Amino acid sequence: MAVTETRLSRLDRIGLGLLALLLSSPLMFKVRVSDGLVVHPFVPLLAAAWIWVAWVIWKKTTPGRSGRWVIEWQAWNIPIILFALVIGGLAISLVINGVRFGSLSSAGWLLLLKWALYLAPLPLTALLVMRAGRRVLQLVGWLLPCVAFLTLGYTAVRLLQATTGEYFNAYFDGKAMFLAMGMMGEALSADGVVVRSDTVSHGAYGMYLVLVLAFSGSLALFRGWNGALPVSYAVTQGIILSPLLMLGVLLTGSRASLVLLAGVLLMFLVLLMINPGEAQSRLRRIVVAVLVLTMSFCLVLLPRWVGPVLPTLERMQETVKQPLDLQASLRGSKVPDFDPGTQVGVTVRNVQSRVWLWGQTVRYIADHPLTLVTGIGFDRQRFVEQVVGLPYLGTNTELKTAHNLYLDVAIKGGVGPLVLLLLFCLWALWFAGTCASTMATEGPATLLCGMGWVLLSLWPPLLLVSVVGEDLVTDNLLLHWTMLFGVALGLRGAIVGSAVPGRMVHLSATAGIGGGPVYITAVARHQLQQGTQVRMVCSDEKPYVDIWREMGIRVTALPMRHPNVRTIWNLVAVMLRDPAPVHAHGRGAAFFALWVKLLVRVPVIYTPHGPHYAFMRGWRFVSAWCVEYLFRVVFDTVLYVSHGEQVLAKSLRLPMRGARVVLSGMMSAPFRDGEQPVRREAIRQEVGVAPSQFVIGWIGRFHFQKGVDIFLASIPQVVAHVPEAVWLVIGEGESEEIERYRDHMRQLGLNAKVKFLGGRPDAHRVAAACDMYISTSRWEGLPLVLLEVMDRDVPIVASDVVGNHDVLEGWGVLFPPNDSGAAARAQIALAKNAEMRAALARRGRRVLHERFMLSRMLRELDCVYRDACGEEVSV
Repeated sequence: MAVTETRLSRLDRIGLGLLALLLSSPLMFKVRVSDGLVVHPFVPLLAAAWIWVAWVIWKKTTPGRSGRWVIEWQAWNIPIILFALVIGGLAISLVINGVRFGSLSSAGWLLLLKWALYLAPLPLTALLVMRAGRRVLQLVGWLLPCVAFLTLGYTAVRLLQATTGEYFNAYFDGKAMFLAMGMMGEALSADGVVVRSDTVSHGAYGMYLVLVLAFSGSLALFRGWNGALPVSYAVTQGIILSPLLMLGVLLTGSRASLVLLAGVLLMFLVLLMINPGEAQSRLRRIVVAVLVLTMSFCLVLLPRWVGPVLPTLERMQETVKQPLDLQASLRGSKVPDFDPGTQVGVTVRNVQSRVWLWGQTVRYIADHPLTLVTGIGFDRQRFVEQVVGLPYLGTNTELKTAHNLYLDVAIKGGVGPLVLLLLFCLWALWFAGTCASTMATEGPATLLCGMGWVLLSLWPPLLLVSVVGEDLVTDNLLLHWTMLFGVALGLRGAIVGSAVPGRMVHLSATAGIGGGPVYITAVARHQLQQGTQVRMVCSDEKPYVDIWREMGIRVTALPMRHPNVRTIWNLVAVMLRDPAPVHAHGRGAAFFALWVKLLVRVPVIYTPHGPHYAFMRGWRFVSAWCVEYLFRVVFDTVLYVSHGEQVLAKSLRLPMRGARVVLSGMMSAPFRDGEQPVRREAIRQEVGVAPSQFVIGWIGRFHFQKGVDIFLASIPQVVAHVPEAVWLVIGEGESEEIERYRDHMRQLGLNAKVKFLGGRPDAHRVAAACDMYISTSRWEGLPLVLLEVMDRDVPIVASDVVGNHDVLEGWGVLFPPNDSGAAARAQIALAKNAEMRAALARRGRRVLHERFMLSRMLRELDCVYRDACGEEVSV
């Protein structure tokens, strides 16, 4: 597998230019438009990035590719969709509360616009990685550490100016040492460069430095990701930049940054111990762990050596040493003093204020449960007066937010956006873990493993810090972590895209006797003949697990009959290691394929093999319909095996996007003329049927769908009119159920008339002994057994349901479903009409050869694969 390395097009060069400018954003001053509005000059670049993404996706999806799997979209759509839904939920809250209170929250709409814009680096970088390959990694690897180094240089200059009195920043506690660090903490205005007073930029800068530290450390540890960048540069920048970044965090005065730094270092040490993906040698892990611990201890002890306490440590010590009555603050019995002139330190007051705000917010939600549905919108005055319970005094800087991202989203937008945000965070955490666990061999796998270490060392502590602040969605931090996730998503997309050609995974919850495994076997044999690498993932059942292995197919047996988290995880792990397109057969397999689709992003084709959902009742129907609806929304193509199945799904208002119909064909080779009479007599003798008896066959699982109860209930009436009739019952089921049916026949005195032969792989051969075949199914997809019976010159009577109707329409004998009396009358009528039976047998043979041959089905199925997954699946 290799990341794409082709000549760059003009479009790709534009994309790389946009990415380079966005990575340089920490070196850009913001512009103060007014006292309450500060704008970053890279906002137009973010808008341009979204235009670039839209153009690339439009070029990939417009030329008649409806329902087609497009890896350039699949690679990054889940995080964007989740976050877009969060923003959409917050927007709905803005509209609802704007109408309720007759107000328009311009600040709220600007915030949502900001979040939408700042997500642009994620799809931009993912697409660039898939289009431009290692060039993107090289650009990020060279530029990100260099930009961070320059910001540290600028901060050092400002620090020197402050110590000589040329520059003063009374941002915190009146101390010049608490700098709003670097360009992130300053803005261009009519008065020149001024320190910002509208936001806590020292925290944003400190967290940005920690993010760069995670990236720089991984770049050095993976030695330039095994050659994507020069090893000498990768190691040197890590050795020089890491202590400077850590020192920069200690100078910012940001406690959140210090917590994040400690979390990242701890996660890095954990990764060194666990060594996911077997990425590092034992010696290198020990050396790096010693360096990390030594550097950390040195920086902690630095104040004792140099004298003055570093701002971050000073604020942390103040927070720990001064009394914090957090329990009273949380209950609301103690309201923090917001007067800056009080003797309570600002650091302590900030902590108490946040805890008190959390308590006020939770109490308000408990007293106003409707808030969890509608939120209160983004009106700051409403938040201060209603939720906080204090008079609104202008901006109320200390009270402008709940100081907690999750509580903030809950109070502003309700539980909907909150749940979606939590899903987004969990998905990102899972994705980071799977990237770090990638086997680091060579090519994009090594790059992905390296990026996984960055994400996994950064994301969990970042989520922890976001509990106590809103730094998760602060300008440069949001821009950079979305960029890092974009790189990893692009690498994952490149791996999946290169693994798709010439592979196929068939997913089936059953491997026992039945039409589904027969269908899969015929398709798999055809694909093997074409040179496709085929894998089966199924339950460990006989006989088809052994049959597939004998065919040379890789079989992964999982307990799919009883799904659980472990089974899902094992399947996803298999697909992550060896991604390939998936063909899911039946709703049981579709449940597992859903997780594969969401977490691995491979193309998925779903064949329901029957409209089972349509015949449920009450809440079971509602839940089954919702699940089927979800399958059709998520999967790339739904493949119906009969037209009736598609028509029924459409009548139930299930989505038809990408839906196709390929009529099933007869899976075995057809009988040659002249063989039938000889075989019939031999089989009759084998199963103990006299030549004078009239044999009626029934084949199927002992399942509600197959209507075995209807079939057995029809027998007494048929015996009364056709005394020479006997029935051969072939099928598997629970032993208790089969014994119950045997007892029932014995009680009716019909045990000699009904022969239960059990499950037989040669059921189609035994069918040749029958004078008539009956199907009493309540629903079907397209029953293969009817085709087998037609090939044996056996006339058929069948219930008039989807599948049966598709085969017998216009020429066969159909009776109303769920009606044992109708089933009996149909059997009697055909048993007494030998001429009609002969005519139906001849007609069945012709229909079989005209419409249901396997070669036709396989040709059409190949076209469906190409239309659904792209030409590359057949390469």
